[in-house]
Amino acid sequence: MVVENAQLIARGRTAEVYSRNEGEVLKLFYDWCAPEWSSREAEISRLVSSRGLPTPRCLETVEINGRRGLVYERVRGPSMLSAMSRSPWLVMAQAKTFAELHFRVHAAKGSGLRGVRTHLEAAIGKADIPTELRRKALAVLADLQDGTSLCHFDFHPDQVILSGSGPVIIDWMSALEGDPTADVARTIVLLQFATPPKATWAYKQAINLVRSTFMRKYLRTYVRLAGPDTSNLVRKWMIPVAAARLRDEIADERAALLRFLWRAHAAGGDA
Repeated sequence: MVVENAQLIARGRTAEVYSRNEGEVLKLFYDWCAPEWSSREAEISRLVSSRGLPTPRCLETVEINGRRGLVYERVRGPSMLSAMSRSPWLVMAQAKTFAELHFRVHAAKGSGLRGVRTHLEAAIGKADIPTELRRKALAVLADLQDGTSLCHFDFHPDQVILSGSGPVIIDWMSALEGDPTADVARTIVLLQFATPPKATWAYKQAINLVRSTFMRKYLRTYVRLAGPDTSNLVRKWMIPVAAARLRDEIADERAALLRFLWRAHAAGGDA
């Protein structure tokens, strides 16, 4: 599809992204996406901007050839993921920045957003998961506390743009209100279980090494900022978060997620 006066720069699971004019990008949702997706993202974007966090401002909503879209101010720079891919020796410094940025997100209130607990309960209920594991995940979730923090809930290094004025967080469509350690658990699940791209065995091993180094440094830095109890809470939250991740039906992750959940079940609910 050709969008007038715009150049395609990225394709995602739910939308295409175009450069438009000098300082704007257009996020154009696919025609199969529900109309409320774009309106919900616009509302979340305005909420996040009002919290003073570094994120692109949503300038307007549009409709092009029957597809809904959002126009954002353009942020120039590589993603944190691509920067680490080019310079893996910076992984420790980037992980520290990533953790500090996540902690800053959690200092903001998430009032007005859907709750983490409600989201996880619905996802676990719809996930293709053995009944025994579903019950365990829901039981662990029931024992965890609600919170009022802003949670990105899809926070990973490809969601951070390293602009000339500092890191900027993008793609808030999954944002929720809840316990910040639930959001950290979601990030750990993404880092731990997402499969590397199709490549040679040696390249995959290199990716896994960088990723595990990043994950450990990120978690240590976050725990230092948030307090020592954070580690135990993250481990507990990982159980319902991993169970909910199965709702996404990512075939390459399923076996590893189920192994994790069975081990947690055998350990009595501790990840």
